[in-house]
Amino acid sequence: MKLIDIFKKKNKDKDIVLEWISEGKKLIYPEKYDAWEKFVYRVCDGKYFGLEVTGVLRIMKELETGKEMSVVINSILDDPVAKDYMRSDIRNRVFEFSKRGPEFLEWVLGVDNINLSLKEKVEELRKENNILEQKYSNKNK
Repeated sequence: MKLIDIFKKKNKDKDIVLEWISEGKKLIYPEKYDAWEKFVYRVCDGKYFGLEVTGVLRIMKELETGKEMSVVINSILDDPVAKDYMRSDIRNRVFEFSKRGPEFLEWVLGVDNINLSLKEKVEELRKENNILEQKYSNKNK
């Protein structure tokens, strides 16, 4: 039995884990649902029981408002976990899952401070997100 299956079975009654999974799925593309679920279960199995999930969710919710990045950052500064958006574990998960992940990462790190390899990953994810955005915006018409 895989670790994630053991964890699911052990924590099936913990509504907060399922709530985090559900909240995240409202903010990401369906193609990322499985990865999101695995991420939540993995970090909930860690020392701080998923604390970083709360920060990632808070930032992704703010990004979904469509506000300018400086406004998003200012609005999360009062959150005890999200305010640490510069930490790689939070920053990288927002980059990976958020529809505005590439924009967030560029703003946080500064375009001039992103090396060529990371720049390529940013562009690849930006293209993927654009394709997914078109796919789901066409379904809603």
